[in-house]
Amino acid sequence: MPSFFAGNGKCGGNVSVASGAGTQSGGSLTLLSRGGGNFSVVVGEATSGLGGSIRVCAGSSPNGGGGTINMTGGSGDGRGGAIHISAGRSSESGGDAEIRSGDGRRSGCLNFTTGKASVQSGDVTMSSGNATTTSGRVLICSGESTLGAGDISVRVGQSCSGPGGTLEVRAGSSTSNTGGSVRVAGGSGCGGGNVTIEGGTSTQAQGGSVSMQSGVGMIKSGDVRITTPPGSDGPDDNDAQSHGNICLCTGDVNSGQSGAIQAHTGASDGSMSGAIELLAGTSGHGHGGNVVFAAGGAHASDVQLSDVEASVGGDLLLRGGSGVTGGGVEIQGGDATDNHGGNLNIKGGDSRQDDGGSISVNAGRSFSETDDSSEGGSLEFTSGAGVAGGNLIINAGAGSACGGGVSIASGDGAAGGDIKVATCAACGTVDSQSGHLSFETGEGDMNSGSIRLLTGKSTTTGGGGISMSVGEGMSGIGGAIIMQAGAGGTGGTLRLVAGNGTEASGGNLSLGAGSTTQGTGGSVAITSGRITGNTASNQASSGDINVVSPPAPGHTGALELKTGSSALGNAGSISISTGVAQEAGSGSISISVGCATGGVGGDSNLTAGRSRDECGRGGSVHLRAGSGGVGGDMVLSAGDGEVETGGRVCFRGGNGTAQGGAVHLEAGGATEGTGGDADFLAGFGSVGGSFTIQAGAGADDQGGSVAIQSGTSVMGPSGNITSRSPAP
Repeated sequence: MPSFFAGNGKCGGNVSVASGAGTQSGGSLTLLSRGGGNFSVVVGEATSGLGGSIRVCAGSSPNGGGGTINMTGGSGDGRGGAIHISAGRSSESGGDAEIRSGDGRRSGCLNFTTGKASVQSGDVTMSSGNATTTSGRVLICSGESTLGAGDISVRVGQSCSGPGGTLEVRAGSSTSNTGGSVRVAGGSGCGGGNVTIEGGTSTQAQGGSVSMQSGVGMIKSGDVRITTPPGSDGPDDNDAQSHGNICLCTGDVNSGQSGAIQAHTGASDGSMSGAIELLAGTSGHGHGGNVVFAAGGAHASDVQLSDVEASVGGDLLLRGGSGVTGGGVEIQGGDATDNHGGNLNIKGGDSRQDDGGSISVNAGRSFSETDDSSEGGSLEFTSGAGVAGGNLIINAGAGSACGGGVSIASGDGAAGGDIKVATCAACGTVDSQSGHLSFETGEGDMNSGSIRLLTGKSTTTGGGGISMSVGEGMSGIGGAIIMQAGAGGTGGTLRLVAGNGTEASGGNLSLGAGSTTQGTGGSVAITSGRITGNTASNQASSGDINVVSPPAPGHTGALELKTGSSALGNAGSISISTGVAQEAGSGSISISVGCATGGVGGDSNLTAGRSRDECGRGGSVHLRAGSGGVGGDMVLSAGDGEVETGGRVCFRGGNGTAQGGAVHLEAGGATEGTGGDADFLAGFGSVGGSFTIQAGAGADDQGGSVAIQSGTSVMGPSGNITSRSPAP
């Protein structure tokens, strides 16, 4: 076996093996071992300096192409020969291994490729060596350039029938410390480079998904965070500079349904599942960021208006979580430090052709059948508190034809729910007062709206009542109730009607003034309408007052005017009088009993009050006609007897233990003329009526006297007494 050795020395001798140069191509140099022998090229060692180098260099050509160096392992039926390129070892720093393409106007390419295979091609592995402290890094980077830097593409090979290969980028694990991080960043520049992560495209089935998942941990799993970096002021310190957005959106589709976006936290078998928070950023002195939730719109220009299901906007649902106790949903306007707090606006959608969208707020239903105390959820609207509390306004929508209605109804049940409208009690200061409660209808050109207070019907027992009462005044005047009909060309009617009775008596109508413990009880005044203004005509009249019990097949209702009893003072009086007339006759007073077609006519009794005191005096009865230029007549007439005897007129003084009461009939006097006559005439008839003057009988002493005396005269003779019977 031939060997070639250079001589030893302070500097070992060189051995050069070179082929010859040529004008067309350089000569070849072939070193070949036969029969599977090894081929070794070893340079000399050095005891203190640098070991010898091995340089394998292909021939250069100034005008053509440089020569190629091919290193190929041997072929074999079992396994092909391997090629190992290793740098030298050292106790300090091992040697570097550098594979570099040639320089040029366009540098050469560097390819790492495994050989072709009929079953499975070989792997390509790039890794740094193991180390006890810190292993080396693996850097893959393209070169710098003044115009455009080169790209780096990591791509898995295509598969014709099976699934495509997986591309996995995984940071290193650690058994006792934190695992390594994976960072994918776009390049810096005048405009930052983008980072795009895309799932694979599919020509026939579903496209590939993109999944981002944090690592599993014994205490807590890792976070998944998508953030834009903090912004810095621009070159001109422009405060209005905006920074990067975060956009989550699915792709558009020409037909079918576009993809959904779901954000949900994982379930928890222990304490509490994770929360979802969407928070807009705060602002130092501008406007805080908005949070907008909007369902998808549906737009189709060729949809018929009658096909309401063809183009329907998406719904927006906010729902608390289910549980033994359901989770709440809270929507709140933002707090403010100096100005007013943020508003909360809930609005149904507008419609150009059909009804506008409705707003429905429903409390939760209770399905419990075992707990009698379980109730449905409450619905509470409360305006904000403050120095002046906020207003609560419920307005129905305006309409060009008819405005919307407002309906408040309690819930159905074995006992229907109550409805209470009340102002809160006043507190805090001595002069405070509670709020007013006002029910009003709006104005109208023709008729204004009515106000109706109705209780529901009852099929078995009594109907519900209506109670109106005002608050008490502990030291001042109690509150008043004023019911006034509306003014108009003809004033509105005020009607109080008790309820009808279908089987028993009708309802009563009672008007009562307030009672008192020390002063005077309240009065009851019923006054008809008066004439006001200067334009009233001479024919205008004030309103009538009618107190009437209606007709009935049986007994009609009685009418009673009665004052109350008094324990210490005088009982109250009853006064019936008509008004004064300036230029015409004053009004009359007529007391008449109704006609009886089948029985006895009713009596008319006028009785003065009785005195139970031994020295007291019974009340008097005064009947007096009116005074005038000619005094009014007073006629006392008994009723006519249309078939039998006419009624009697009886004047009788009252009985007494000491002396009976006198009967005194006296005609009126005249200051300048003749006094009035006193005529006592019996009635005419087939037989004239008798005229009897008789004194009273005396039970123990003499009977009473009868005295007939003519009148005296100051200047002339006294009057005559004449007794005669008429001529036959």
